[in-house]
Amino acid sequence: MIYAMLAVLVYLLFQVPRLTQDLPYVQYQPKNAQIAERDRQVINRAVLWFTLGFLILFAGLRDYETGFDLRFYYKEWRQVVESNGAISSYEWLYKNLMRICFWLVGAEYGFTFVLIVCAAIIVLCVYFAGRITKQNVGLLMFFMVACVLYLRGFSTVRQCVAASLCALATSFIYRRKKVPELFILCIVFASGFHLPTAILFIPMVVFSVFKSNFWQILIWVEAVFLGLVFLHFDNKVVQIFGTITGKDYYYRYYMAGAYGVFDWKLMDTIECILALLSFVGFFVYKCWYNMHYHERVNRQYDLFLNVYFFAMLFYLLALISPQYYVYERLTVPFSWAGIFLITNIISNIKQTRVRLVIQIIAMTGALAYTLALVYLGKHAIIPYYTISDVVYK
Repeated sequence: MIYAMLAVLVYLLFQVPRLTQDLPYVQYQPKNAQIAERDRQVINRAVLWFTLGFLILFAGLRDYETGFDLRFYYKEWRQVVESNGAISSYEWLYKNLMRICFWLVGAEYGFTFVLIVCAAIIVLCVYFAGRITKQNVGLLMFFMVACVLYLRGFSTVRQCVAASLCALATSFIYRRKKVPELFILCIVFASGFHLPTAILFIPMVVFSVFKSNFWQILIWVEAVFLGLVFLHFDNKVVQIFGTITGKDYYYRYYMAGAYGVFDWKLMDTIECILALLSFVGFFVYKCWYNMHYHERVNRQYDLFLNVYFFAMLFYLLALISPQYYVYERLTVPFSWAGIFLITNIISNIKQTRVRLVIQIIAMTGALAYTLALVYLGKHAIIPYYTISDVVYK
């Protein structure tokens, strides 16, 4: 329940600028009106950074028991402490982050600062990606907390940091200003936290070149075909991929069969079906918009739809393959695009009442998904513990 309440709180805090906009500043004299406007902007900025800071600290000040994978990261941290800053595993940027936090903060609280930095990257990348692509940022951040990246980041820390950097890279493609430099920079940083995520996301630059529906659908069909071919030879391909990247644990996970820990569960099936139905719904909306308004959907919607296509593709492979969790992990670099698509659809509805009803339905569904993820998803988020909870329990 605490995660659902957090999502609602974030949404309400992002509505403060809209409330202060309605204050009767027009009654003031010009000089006083300028002062009132300045004060309003100060209040809005303070609430904004309070909200973002609260999200960062909420995720960063958690104990290592919160989130399945976090205990393994904490185990590596203990090795850093015991070896006085030396570490051999993980990608270069995450390794150096742990070393810097160890040298600056020390053994006791250094790992907490690692989590704070990772949470800051996730939250700020999604926020600025929403600002750059001109989204309803309050609604976007609500869906981020309720659905993707933020809660997943409690477990798959490095992967979600890399995925958030990919989200920012996508926004630079949309803006078209200094795309190669900024896009490549984000991908390089993403590779410093999770190399496979960065490698998987590089082909997305193709969609910044091809704009017509014909090329889009052609690439989709080809990607599905290649995905099915990959599934047929995945045993050998995963082994080769692990050799190239130096991450042999992917092959070990694959051979173990669902990591050797989990079985196919109800929430996994629901998540796959929801992803497939969501993609169909997003595509149907695009076709309806084109026919109804006699024009194509905006470029950012098309771009995020292409990103989400790959999430659907890996969910489809996960549904077919007995190695569900190998492919389910590959959805993380792309599944975040769904919240941008939902926010975009809601914002484009011109009738106020219809938009409000659709928004309430979408937000209610997101909260229901959050509760189901926590209570039914065995591999998902476990109960939240703070550092103080562990110290005093």
